[in-house]
Amino acid sequence: MRCKKVNSLLNRHADGECVDPVEVLGIEEHLAGCTACRIRLDEIRALRRILLRAEKIETVPVPTDEIMRRYRASTRPSLPVAASRWRLPFDPVPFAAVAAAVILLAGSIGMLGGDGDASIGQYLLQGMSPTEFAYLTAGEGAYTLEYYVK
Repeated sequence: MRCKKVNSLLNRHADGECVDPVEVLGIEEHLAGCTACRIRLDEIRALRRILLRAEKIETVPVPTDEIMRRYRASTRPSLPVAASRWRLPFDPVPFAAVAAAVILLAGSIGMLGGDGDASIGQYLLQGMSPTEFAYLTAGEGAYTLEYYVK
């Protein structure tokens, strides 16, 4: 057997759950010749001993009904009846998201301007380094200078 196969079976072997004699024999033969897998088996057995000696922890039932009752009571609005008239009849978050999308769309359309791609090209030209500009004017780029300046 290979180490990968033995490692996948070591936990079962340490627990005595390997019932197939051929499988047990294969593991034992591998362990006789493989120090790394023997060390891994010793670690598993040591961990099992530690867990068996560990103190049992008693759990206390959690009063989930009481917790939920307190939570619901604390989240109720404590506004007087007159002030509740001023609450919005809708959730403002989706409307804020739509407003942001409209603003972004309007900005994008404004950036395109009347020249379409030309104004975007000019915007890109402004951000180029001298080396990039020289590369572009030499005709080495994917687009020529005429693409950016119409």
